[in-house]
Amino acid sequence: MFNALSCLSAFSVLLVAGCLGDTYAISKRELGRLAQLAPASRGASVRVTQQLGESFADAPPLAEGHAPWVVEGQVDLLWRGPAGPGPYGPGGYRRLQVTRAGPHGASTVKTPPGSGRAQSGARGRGGGTTARGGTGGGSGSGSGGNSGSGGDIGDLAGAAAVVVAVATVAGIALAATEGARFDGWARLGSTHPVHLIGPKEEHRWVPLNQLGPSHAEWAKQALVSPVEGLVVELQRAPLDRKGWAYAVELGASQLSTLTRGAPWGFASHIVFGGFPLQQLGILGGTELAWGQNSLGFDVLNARLLLEAQVLPLRLTRLHAGVYGQGGYDWLIEESARGTAARGSGFLGAGALLQLDVTTRLALTMRTGFAAPLRADGGQLVPSVMAGFAVY
Repeated sequence: MFNALSCLSAFSVLLVAGCLGDTYAISKRELGRLAQLAPASRGASVRVTQQLGESFADAPPLAEGHAPWVVEGQVDLLWRGPAGPGPYGPGGYRRLQVTRAGPHGASTVKTPPGSGRAQSGARGRGGGTTARGGTGGGSGSGSGGNSGSGGDIGDLAGAAAVVVAVATVAGIALAATEGARFDGWARLGSTHPVHLIGPKEEHRWVPLNQLGPSHAEWAKQALVSPVEGLVVELQRAPLDRKGWAYAVELGASQLSTLTRGAPWGFASHIVFGGFPLQQLGILGGTELAWGQNSLGFDVLNARLLLEAQVLPLRLTRLHAGVYGQGGYDWLIEESARGTAARGSGFLGAGALLQLDVTTRLALTMRTGFAAPLRADGGQLVPSVMAGFAVY
């Protein structure tokens, strides 16, 4: 198990290192706002979001202070790009059809039929045109297994520990990429190239001080890069929960047992879901807890749950709220006569605290109770845990 976790950790580090890109996206709404400002003041504070995986590092930089060249017709060029797939594709020859279009001499670039997909770019001295291709994404699937009441409970606890370790490493990788990427306000140079992405992935660019309402109306978003000019990160935006969410919390919980006494054991809370509103989230996941009962025998509690979180209170970076949950609870416990198992529904509730670290990452703490709904009764099970949430 140690070797497997070491490999997973190393893979996560490589994943983190390669995911944060050097491009920043500007939304359509922000483009419209910038187009209404005086050209000289547009770069003072621009709302941007750092992109994942995209890079302008292999593209020739634009020279400041020169008007872009305008090219029409077909051109053959040799692109010295990376060897594998990426935003600019592999190296090699490309035949591109360049057509003058749009205001300020902006141009679009596309590949004629039969000449292959263009994912490369080229600029002349003092500017020019680029081609930007898209890549398709894959889909993944997961499957679950059945749990049994027999066998060695130590093996089940070991499997639970692996699940918790994998979920924690995955969460750390997300926190170091999605949670760490910059989302806020930046300062740009007044002539910084703004790459406009059209509704059909067309690509045009224009200096920031020449951005007009027609550009903002046409583009669905824009991209800028520090490779091509000044980009100074000024201030991150406040915590934004809207969208998907992933959280991992570790701590301690009283164990639900079939014997008298209520010992405490290690506990974990792992959930994934979304926040349709800033203060309201719906998440699903699992809680795993294990330890020993008052007689020294092993106990495992496993729950599948659906949880609602409401966080209406905020004081600067501190947020507070409550949660409610329900689902199915499994209790597996060893004794001198063997291993026994019970299953039932459960309900739970408690309090939440969050401290925002970035726009997409928060430190979390929770305390509350779970109540198994077993026919033979069941005690209230308190817990306290801390961790992090990525949005």
